[in-house]
Amino acid sequence: MIQVAVEETIGHYASWLQVSAGEIRRLNGIRYGTHIRVDQRVKIPMDRISKAQFEEKRFEYHEEMVQDFFNAFRVDQVQTYRIRKGDNIWKLCNEVFEVPLWLFLTYNAGLDLDDLKMSQSVRIPVVEKIASG
Repeated sequence: MIQVAVEETIGHYASWLQVSAGEIRRLNGIRYGTHIRVDQRVKIPMDRISKAQFEEKRFEYHEEMVQDFFNAFRVDQVQTYRIRKGDNIWKLCNEVFEVPLWLFLTYNAGLDLDDLKMSQSVRIPVVEKIASG
């Protein structure tokens, strides 16, 4: 059993484990088209690779994602934002502040995404594209 991290999908697990996504879906009773959520617990079959091999592939995926981001962007500053009625983290990250969820969570360690409160303060990294050339 693992806990889903930001940006992970059943497809990632299937690839890392060398099994079909359908096998993981069946094992967890997840219908096709249903997405997994961050922090959700998922059973994974560990009969083709070791847990250490799985964790290495998982670690490499996240490292590459972070490297790719910081090759193109830098954090210019950090601002404080107060949660308002109707806010959700997905909308704030993707539409309002345009920062990846994993970066937002880096600056808000321990934040329970399912229990945001009105007027709660969160830290928002302000990113800037790195000039190329």
